[in-house]
Amino acid sequence: MRQFFTILIAFASLILMLLGNNALRNENQRLMANNEALQSEMKLYRTRLGKSAASVAELRLTLSELRDRHADALCEIESMELKLRRVKSYAESVARTTIVETLHLEPQRDTAILNDGIATTPLRWSVDYHDGHIAISGEVWRDTLSLNIESIDTLRQVVHRIPRRFLGIPYGTKYLRQEITSSNPHTTLIYSEYITIDRRIGNKKW
Repeated sequence: MRQFFTILIAFASLILMLLGNNALRNENQRLMANNEALQSEMKLYRTRLGKSAASVAELRLTLSELRDRHADALCEIESMELKLRRVKSYAESVARTTIVETLHLEPQRDTAILNDGIATTPLRWSVDYHDGHIAISGEVWRDTLSLNIESIDTLRQVVHRIPRRFLGIPYGTKYLRQEITSSNPHTTLIYSEYITIDRRIGNKKW
């Protein structure tokens, strides 16, 4: 009987050691992937259709790391009344919309000043511009400019895997990478970040 318990304890110790080694290996892989992601620069480019795009490598953070380094992300998640333990990933992108157009003012007939029957400079002008992405309408009244500006944009996200390579042969997954594109030709992406939450190690219960 003693021999049986000795074998059982040895077997349990082996299982625990294997599990510990597996957890350590996963943590090393995560840290290596994060280090490579931090060293790789965010890529800003234009697609074949001329749309602004941003490419950024995935960061795999534990809940503790997310809390320490990205408190703003936690505030955003909490503001949406989401339970952090159910959140899988967090993405953030910053875009700038710029329009450079020559807008023509149209005089309004009912505001023209008549001087001996001759119309002089109107007091009110209107402007109207739209191209399917940007819409601008407004009025100039004496020294006041009133504008209504609407910008329509669609951000599309694609997450794809970057494989490991052995002797040039791809296999498995080294890390994920996010591609963000904007449908608005007036919009330029200037920043992007993609974080996945790793709950396998180093997390407290939330």
